[in-house]
Amino acid sequence: MSIGICRVEKYQSAHDIAGIQIHDRRERDHSNSNPDIDFSRSQDNYILCDNTAGKSFNEYIDEQIKVRYTGKKAIRKDAVRMFQVLCTSDKEFFDRSEDNGRAYFEACLRWACERWGTQNIVSAVVHLDESVPHLHINIVPLTEDGRLSAKACVGDGSKALQQLQDDFFQECSEDFNLERGSRTKLDEGEKPRKHQKMGDYKRNRATIQAQEATIRGQVEILHAEPENAIQGIPVPSMAKPFIGKENKDKVLYSSDDVNAIQELAKAMAITAANTERRQAELAAEKVKTESEAAEILTAANAEAARVMSEAERIMSESRKSAKRQEEYEREKEHEFQKREQNFEDAVSSKIEEYTRENQNLQMKYYSLKVSYNAATKEVDELNKKLAEKEKKIEDLRKVNDELKDELREIMHKDSEKQHVEYPTTKGDHFRNILEGKNIQYIPSVLVNKADLPEIEQIVQECLAIKHVEDFSEMCREIAEKIEHEHRIGGSEYSR
Repeated sequence: MSIGICRVEKYQSAHDIAGIQIHDRRERDHSNSNPDIDFSRSQDNYILCDNTAGKSFNEYIDEQIKVRYTGKKAIRKDAVRMFQVLCTSDKEFFDRSEDNGRAYFEACLRWACERWGTQNIVSAVVHLDESVPHLHINIVPLTEDGRLSAKACVGDGSKALQQLQDDFFQECSEDFNLERGSRTKLDEGEKPRKHQKMGDYKRNRATIQAQEATIRGQVEILHAEPENAIQGIPVPSMAKPFIGKENKDKVLYSSDDVNAIQELAKAMAITAANTERRQAELAAEKVKTESEAAEILTAANAEAARVMSEAERIMSESRKSAKRQEEYEREKEHEFQKREQNFEDAVSSKIEEYTRENQNLQMKYYSLKVSYNAATKEVDELNKKLAEKEKKIEDLRKVNDELKDELREIMHKDSEKQHVEYPTTKGDHFRNILEGKNIQYIPSVLVNKADLPEIEQIVQECLAIKHVEDFSEMCREIAEKIEHEHRIGGSEYSR
């Protein structure tokens, strides 16, 4: 029965990934590393999945890492950036398959998408132009938490790879009546099988096929019939009673034939001896080859052990260095967070202080605004009252001027005659008081503009007095009061 095959190969450098792209897409019409490709049948190849949208594998992988990688550390130069899963079987399986294995390949792709995620699939292409159909699935090893880790995706160690083969058999091979390959008994101490690179495998296979062809040719020579076969003569019936029943089925040979048989036997003996000698030489050569191979393997194992020891030492130092770097970064981050917190606290304190100061200033501004509005209103009222007072003062000044004019006229006339007829004017009030009296002179006084309303009231009271003596006394009191105010200072005076 045919076997389901699943092989995993990891790639680190951009050069190797570009080589995989050239091989998968058949971007060249020749191949120096794979002579099994028949480019005349390359048009039969088909693509099951291609997420690159025409970009190169390296460009697509770089974009996925840039968008989805969440690690804090920079990606190492020797990190695995892509791994490839090859799914196939033997030629007999595809010969008896109705669709040349397409359903089997689609099942393999579904299994890969469920296991590693559709977003990690770079491409999936089926090659039918080689000796056996096979599927290449290229995958970016990005985990769900944003790490780039082939170890987490594929597994680490022989047991993890063995479990991957078990899962592949259960999900893909078993549904198509394919057997699982022989399982290494790791629990019983059996050493895991070492994977051969495809180029080495094909070279070893060609060597083995050539050796098998040589051995088959030698076997055919040993079993070939001689060119001049000796034909025996059946025993005549009349001679059978004399030779016995036990010899009745034998044949008779002539003496020449017997000699020929003897020569043939000698030749066969010589051939057998040569064959045995050759087998002994081959066995000795095999032992020698195995001994040399064992020595080479021992040396290789020793070298591998040394390399592994050196690699473990380097990895240990790398882990220690990474740990120190991580601790240093953690301390730096803690210090940065502390500084950032102190800065935020200082900024918050300043903001609160400026906010309080701004509120106080706003309160002062509103208070001053209210006071200003009140003062403005008061000033407007005072200006209004001042305008009214100035108007009254102007009216009184006019009246005062008229009275002065009339008084001068009266005094002038009084100087000419004893009795004066007063005109009918505003001075009629004085006439009513001074009629029949001999007043030669009424002195002029300094009058304060602000005191005019009060003087007007006093004059009105004086006009109501009947006796001149009382009027004169009142005038003297007014003069003294005005003179006193003039001495202590005041506003503008007018005579």
